[in-house]
Amino acid sequence: MAQHKPSQENIQRRPVRDTDRPFLLRVFASYMERSRELMDSDIPDEIWDEMVRGQFDLQDAHYRDAWTDGGSFEVIEIKGKPVGRIYLWRGVDQGVEQIRIVEFTLLTEYRNQEIGSQVMREVLAWGDDVGLPVRTRLAPFELSQSFLARHGFELLEDEKTSLHFERQPSSPGAPDAEAEPASTSD
Repeated sequence: MAQHKPSQENIQRRPVRDTDRPFLLRVFASYMERSRELMDSDIPDEIWDEMVRGQFDLQDAHYRDAWTDGGSFEVIEIKGKPVGRIYLWRGVDQGVEQIRIVEFTLLTEYRNQEIGSQVMREVLAWGDDVGLPVRTRLAPFELSQSFLARHGFELLEDEKTSLHFERQPSSPGAPDAEAEPASTSD
């Protein structure tokens, strides 16, 4: 049976709320399942769940500390139902003004339905509109490398534990200090 792919108008993004924390933990846990598969260990579920909660708390605190100035923390929804998260940041890092995809994860059951591609096209359009590269990084084991390649990203740097990717704007323009991603709602 083919999966139903949501139409573009059904995919929305909104700012993260305090009440989203249980959902955000669920998204993080779905991402961590890949690590668990690769580890091929016999860690009991209760210990694994506690470890995932601890890692989520650390990641969340780090993101809010490091990326708040210029950052946008958003929940991805389909018809009002949360299905993922995307955290974006606009600023200067190592002398390069950029848009950084800090975090972009969909729940497993919503992957491969064009949802991620639609959200990525919106982020890339923002980069094109303001004339800035869009950058992100992945761990070498992450399966998202082909997704990034399909959207025009190229490997910028391989640090062995972290792969840095960049997509240059297709229509370079003067950076616009006021421009925001078009689909972000308040």
